[in-house]
Amino acid sequence: MIFLPCTTSLVAYSIIFRSLFANNGLVNYVLVNFGILDKPYNFLTQPFAAKMVIILALLWRWTGYNMVFFLSGLQNIEYSVYEAAKIDGASAIQTFLRLLFHY
Repeated sequence: MIFLPCTTSLVAYSIIFRSLFANNGLVNYVLVNFGILDKPYNFLTQPFAAKMVIILALLWRWTGYNMVFFLSGLQNIEYSVYEAAKIDGASAIQTFLRLLFHY
């Protein structure tokens, strides 16, 4: 799901987002059924909401592409660094965060 937008065309994921945020789309269905909205909201005709949908679509589109670079960078960290963190008593989350921001 994360890398899917990178492999599909712009038209395909535009159609997906248009159908998700339509008046009878999945987003409105979920929001109405959970009681967040009283009636379906027209995301695509309201200027602010349409901008937010476009931003969300672009974030989703490029997340998988950037994730490939991020994961390849994490895979290139030497095992000795992980081993040293384990010896120092760092938890898995601490190790991840420290390597993410300091390596």
